[in-house]
Amino acid sequence: MSSSRKPTSGVKSSVAWCLVGASLVIGATASTETRSVEDLMKTATIPGLSMATIADGEIEVRHFGVADVEAGNPVTSETVFEAASLSKPVFATLVLNRVADGTFDLDQPLWELLPEPRLSKEDRARSLTARHVLAHTSGLPNWGGDELKMRREPGKRFGYSGEGYVYLQKVLEHLTGSTLDELARREIFEPLGMQHSLFLWSDGDEIALARPHDPKGVAREKRQIREANSAASLHTTANDYARFVLAWIDGSLVDEDVADLALSPISHPAPKGKEEARARQEGRLAWGLGWGLFLPRSGNRQEPTIVWHWGDNGPFKAFVAWSRETQSGIVYFTNSANGLGIGPEMMPTDLGSLEPVFDWMGYPRLAH
Repeated sequence: MSSSRKPTSGVKSSVAWCLVGASLVIGATASTETRSVEDLMKTATIPGLSMATIADGEIEVRHFGVADVEAGNPVTSETVFEAASLSKPVFATLVLNRVADGTFDLDQPLWELLPEPRLSKEDRARSLTARHVLAHTSGLPNWGGDELKMRREPGKRFGYSGEGYVYLQKVLEHLTGSTLDELARREIFEPLGMQHSLFLWSDGDEIALARPHDPKGVAREKRQIREANSAASLHTTANDYARFVLAWIDGSLVDEDVADLALSPISHPAPKGKEEARARQEGRLAWGLGWGLFLPRSGNRQEPTIVWHWGDNGPFKAFVAWSRETQSGIVYFTNSANGLGIGPEMMPTDLGSLEPVFDWMGYPRLAH
């Protein structure tokens, strides 16, 4: 890792804001802000939510509702949520930093480094690379069984895949001799002060876990994570994840040239939704290395590129969006299957409208 810019890790919790439509208004009274966020949560039946915004190098954190409707314990700064697919950018960072120091080649076939037995019958897998995996052009399914079948040749087109990340994780662990959780703790969590983040934990760890809730707000049992999974098993807090995002924004985590590569469009997901929604997505939805991108409209140099990702582990939903140009961002976690139904209303003004992104994801809008 190298950067000429000094990392910023300040955390502020005293500044209140309110959500009005799609705007994040700084400086409102705490009571106004609480009613606004909780109104969204009430409408969408979301028991608990934790959010952090980034502006001017500072992180501002707010927590709402309860971690468990049965116990009634409130969400706090120490409440840990399943990050789901927000795991992927964290893992991608570990890979990218090895690209930056020259110890890993994005375009070397993974098969040459470590064959994957689940793909033993797939000749097309021999050409699969880390670039394919991180840009979701691996040709693999999102999830599969004991034997994986390729959907297409690697590099052909976008196809979201967690299995590609799992394969790349095995390669990275093989090359480094360390587990994913060990690597993440040593290279990201500890340097950034992410004290409540982990990909895997032992029975002796004391963690304030949020409990999952179904669409009706009924508490369900929290599943035990048996194996670290680079695509889905990260557990973290809004404050911790915002520290990770801020380190991307200020350039303290990833080499500048590699960051520029990672945040450049490599693949383009096919537009989804109604005709009008597809038209708004055309050419603007893209994927870099580990991150989704929402690109400026053609010829508009004043619009920033928005970097984003969503997380969906069933009864846990999460979303993150940020911009290097505006030096701002937001991340929020919920313990609800409905958590992405309020996404458009949660976005701050300086990130612009992300309606096309949420249209593409296709979750029902619950805050109207």
